[in-house]
Formats: sequence, C-alpha cells, structure tokens
Amino acid sequence: MIIGMEQLPSIRDKHQKDSLVFARGVYDLFHEGHLACLNWSAQQGDTLVVGVSTDERVRRRKGPSRPVIGQAGRLAIVSSIKVVDYAFLTEGGYDPQTPASLVAAKLLRPDVVVLSNDCSPCEESVWNESLAGTGIQVLRHPEALRITSTSEIIQRIKES
Repeated sequence: MIIGMEQLPSIRDKHQKDSLVFARGVYDLFHEGHLACLNWSAQQGDTLVVGVSTDERVRRRKGPSRPVIGQAGRLAIVSSIKVVDYAFLTEGGYDPQTPASLVAAKLLRPDVVVLSNDCSPCEESVWNESLAGTGIQVLRHPEALRITSTSEIIQRIKES
C-alpha cells in the first residue's frame, strides 16, 4: 500500500503489537538483488515499511543520469512486492540537515531499521548515533545479498 510520510505515525499506532521493519533505498531498475534484500528485511519483523528515494535525492547521490525509472514508477514497483506492507517516498521538506529517511524513521518509530549494502560506514554511524537510546535496532543487509547493483547493470549495458 502506498502511503505518505505524514501517515507514518499512524502506521506505528495501527501496528502497536507488531515488530515494524523500516528499509529504504532507490530501487532503480528493480532486480533480483533488490528482491533478496526486501525479502530478508521482511524476515526481520512482522510488518515491512519501505521508503523509496525521490528523484531529486537520487540525482544528488548518483548523478544527473539517474534514476532511470522515475519515483512514481519505482514506488509502484516496490509497493507491489508481496512482502512490502507499506511504501512511501522519503521526501524532504523537514530539516535540510537531516536525511529524509532518518526523519521517516523517527516518525515511524520502527523496531528495526535495515541499511543497504551500499550504505557507507559514515552513514551507518549517523544512523546508529541518531537512533541511540531509542530501542531501534539498526541492521545491515548481509553481504551475501549483494547479488548485483543497478550501477553494475547500467555499466554492462553501456559496454555492450
């Protein structure tokens, strides 16, 4: 189900007895690595809530030629995955110094936050420090789930 960030507190209220898992990512050119990571994330709790990066955020992080698929399409794909209970765009407009996905985590108050394999040690540290003392567990996808990446797929296409 597609929701807006403003609905995240009500998701926590609705699922008080469930273990909520929050994962976030770009999900551009959806591939088997994305699916493996979402399946693994869903196994970490009862209800999976997924934040999808906006086009603006993706361009800032990955360059002007990305994303290949726009945010509405990526959000529709992610929300249609069987293990995903809720999906939303991690939109800004809050505190420009705080990543939108971190704002989303604070609104949702999940039991578990799952970071992707491409999360830098610095970014992981920010998550751990920002959520310290909240009782939220921060996990990283196992390296074994790094089957491929969208950047690698794009590179193979360019080389062929």
